[in-house]
Amino acid sequence: MERRMRLVLVDDHQMVREALSACLAQEPDFEVVGTAEDGTMAVGLCSDLDPDVVVLDVDLPGLSAFETGRTILDKTHARIIFLSGFSHDSYIEAAVDCGASGYVLKEDGVTALIRAIRESETGWAFSERIRDRLVFEEAKTPVFRDRPRSRASLLTPGQVELLRYLAKGLSKKEIASLTGRSYSAVDKQVTRVMDKLSIHDRVELSRFAIREGIAEA
Repeated sequence: MERRMRLVLVDDHQMVREALSACLAQEPDFEVVGTAEDGTMAVGLCSDLDPDVVVLDVDLPGLSAFETGRTILDKTHARIIFLSGFSHDSYIEAAVDCGASGYVLKEDGVTALIRAIRESETGWAFSERIRDRLVFEEAKTPVFRDRPRSRASLLTPGQVELLRYLAKGLSKKEIASLTGRSYSAVDKQVTRVMDKLSIHDRVELSRFAIREGIAEA
């Protein structure tokens, strides 16, 4: 009997974790060995279990998904596949930069995730719409094809994450508590984001985030 691929699932919604676990457990070559609800828990769990693949939701509370993925890769032999409702370039670039093997859009369904998990054994595993925007060269990380750059491309992954929190209506105090940063650090970063985008109104920031696919309406 062939060895099954050992999986850890990370999502802050219990219903999603349970449903995804049930779906993936039906695959004869998969074994879900653990689940976690946030990045800190995921790092500890993966350090103990050393799974083959970690499916990591991109929208996690506390420790960011990308920092979580980077830490897991430093501590284990796992491959990281991000699961996301966001297809903005900044998210994909952050996933590639942290060393992920793949990035799957939630709208593509469980079948696409199953395929990506298997593909990650031998190469890159991206949703088809994302793959079409990338150039793959042997022994190199994928890069985006030539594309017009929007103002959002000026933002770092951390600033994109901050913008998403602002678009959700979180206050600076709430963001500071959620991310473990000081209020003053969050306040300064909000100012930098507004300056970069030449937007100085919270409502317009939210509209911009939705237009750019950084946040959901």
